[in-house]
Formats: sequence, C-alpha cells, structure tokens
Amino acid sequence: MWLIAGLGNPGSRYERTPHNLGYEVADTLVRRHGLRWEDSRRFKSFAAAGSFNGEKIYFLKPITYMNLSGDAVQPFADFYKIPPANVLVACDDVNLPYGRIRLRERGSDGGQKGLRNIIQRLGTDAFCRLRIGCAPERPVGDLAGYVLSPIWGEGVELARLAVEAAADCIEDVLAKGPQKTMSVWNAWSARPEDDPRAKAQ
Repeated sequence: MWLIAGLGNPGSRYERTPHNLGYEVADTLVRRHGLRWEDSRRFKSFAAAGSFNGEKIYFLKPITYMNLSGDAVQPFADFYKIPPANVLVACDDVNLPYGRIRLRERGSDGGQKGLRNIIQRLGTDAFCRLRIGCAPERPVGDLAGYVLSPIWGEGVELARLAVEAAADCIEDVLAKGPQKTMSVWNAWSARPEDDPRAKAQ
C-alpha cells in the first residue's frame, strides 16, 4: 500500500505557479488512472484511491497550504497504517532547474517548508520525495513571491514536461521500487542536451 501526496496550495490564485507542481503531478496520475478526487475534510485534503499492479494506492492533495502539509499527510498515513517508507511526496524545488526531477528515499527538507512539516509530523525523513525543478533563471529578491507567481516563458513547457515525467517516475516506483527508478529518472532532463540518455542514442 502506497500514499502519493502532491503538495501545493488550494485555490485558483495558486494554479500554474511553481509551488503547485506537486498538485499537478497528483492530478496527472489521478487522471491517467481514471480516478476522481473526493473531498476528504477529515484529513484536510482531496483524496483518491485506486490500485496499481495489485497494490492499493492512495493519492492526496493537502488543502492545509504548503507549510502545514504534514497536518494532512501524517494523519492520513497513520489512519490507513501506511509506513513512512511507503509514502512518496511530490513537490517543487527551487534548487533544481526547470525540466529536471530528482527522486530520493530520504533526506533533509532542502528548504522546502512542506517537506519540513511532513518530516516533523512523521518524526522521520525516511520517506520518498520527488522534487520537480523550478529554479529561477536569475537571482530573485523575493523567493516566496517567485514560487507563488505564475510560471512564464520557457518554464511553462519545461514544467509541463517535468510533470509528465514525474508521473512516469512515480509509476516506475510503484512497479520497480525507488532504487531502480532513481538510476533512470535522476538523469532525465526535458532539455535533450542535458539528458545523458539522449546523448547516448
């Protein structure tokens, strides 16, 4: 049994912003598998349930706002008895360029406050996290404002490709496990010139 949580902020004003890339990944997976989001106020979330390779899979979009994501993830995982090792969180990463994704089985929050809160609530950093790059092309004075502003320019297409790739990556985690999946997807790039697999072809 797995819990896939996509992080973001609820409300139309936050759509198509870097901070909502985790939401977009969760939406993509739910749509692909013909599922529907249900309002799960008990867990301060939208939730969906399905199966993949015979395993029960839960999808979650916390509506707590980013910085309190753990207030949804931890109670949900606890109620359904899903261990941290079977929790996968998809979120944005301002330290990773647009068009890149990075899967890890554990680690620090890297400054991502949603991850920080989940670590605090779960009491461990030993859960999978899939980061979707959204680094600004040039330094910005207000990073919080940046991640809450609409994606623009080349980032729009790079983000779209990265969201689709992130959904593929999560499906691979469910089918093959994190270790085998990391070796493939951590080298992937939406920019062919940056993808060593494309250079090898």
